[in-house]
Amino acid sequence: MCFNLSRKLVLYVEPSLCSLGILINLICISIFFTIQSNGYFRKASFLIMIVSLCFCSCCQLLLSIFVIILPAAEQFMQTPEYEHTLKALQLWNSHTVPVGYPLLMTANYSSIWIITLMCAQRWQAVCPPNNPWKHKLIFLKNSKRCILVAVVIAFLVNIIRFWETEWDGTNLVKSNLYNDVYISIMEGVIYGTFVYLLPLVLLFWFNINNLILANTSEIKSRRSSAEYRTIIMTFVIFIFFFVFTTLSATLRLIMIFSKVYFSDTIFECLMDINNVLMNSNAFVVPIICIIFTRGFRDLFFVIRHAKGNNEDPYAPVASKLNKRLKLIEEPKESFTMTLMCCTSNKERKTNCCGNLKNNRRNKALSGDTKIIESTQMTMNTKQDTYTMIECTESTHV
Repeated sequence: MCFNLSRKLVLYVEPSLCSLGILINLICISIFFTIQSNGYFRKASFLIMIVSLCFCSCCQLLLSIFVIILPAAEQFMQTPEYEHTLKALQLWNSHTVPVGYPLLMTANYSSIWIITLMCAQRWQAVCPPNNPWKHKLIFLKNSKRCILVAVVIAFLVNIIRFWETEWDGTNLVKSNLYNDVYISIMEGVIYGTFVYLLPLVLLFWFNINNLILANTSEIKSRRSSAEYRTIIMTFVIFIFFFVFTTLSATLRLIMIFSKVYFSDTIFECLMDINNVLMNSNAFVVPIICIIFTRGFRDLFFVIRHAKGNNEDPYAPVASKLNKRLKLIEEPKESFTMTLMCCTSNKERKTNCCGNLKNNRRNKALSGDTKIIESTQMTMNTKQDTYTMIECTESTHV
């Protein structure tokens, strides 16, 4: 039974999962890059995080083909008719697995921490200005630097995995480095604490607070429906992360500390199930992004309306929101603008101050306007009298 289940997972489920996941992630990446190239920079930091998450998920699924699927397929080729193919596959895996496995784990670790950064960025965006976390998490606005730090740390943590395996001439085997102490540090401390437990606690705290703030009347009155769905999107991503990663981490611990109690067939079946769970999260994330952005209509509304249209591209969205949100009247503000000019006679004072009116129109100010003229300096010459005039405009909006 375990052999048949493992065969179906390796030959059918995992290849389909990786292929479709790569395709969906590439579609998301291409759409997000198209949006950014059209000058759309609303939620720019969050947009970069989504692109990075899809990229890491795509790399994880692609590397899984060479690190997980092809090596696992060796167990189903132990027949004379596949003898030459098996040797060629083993030789190929001896080159790809030692290099691909550390990169695979780097992509996996990076995607987990990028999800954490996404939820933290949403919390920083929606929390009230008087909240101390508003200023403490301001560094999340520089999403490129945060993502780069997460990826570099993930790579440095997994760099030692390049020496986990070695080629003995016929097979790829574990090196002397792979002992009980190494397993306890890499799987128990690093993965269990810094890749699973700590992100899980942070994700839970950020998402619960995001949901609480999103449903309060004060926050709700100044948040759009797109912003609200973004919070729900990060919460759903957290739910799938919790389910898949918890099951995967549990199986990893069982396989590490209870390996002696399982036969080889059962152990390989558990490993295949663990691999499917790990890649399922990378497969689900882009689908969640599509669903909760209504096919990208909210995050990228400007693309369809920006060119050749001077109207507000958010008008359709705003009209829907106005039915549900109570408009809050903002206090009027005052603007003062001063223009200094020099004219050759008093009759041209009007033209001088007329420039100020044009300036006001260019600034798109509206309201009651009062122009005050005062002569600052007069200079007599043989031909004419030059007067320096100060024009001050006071506008109430």
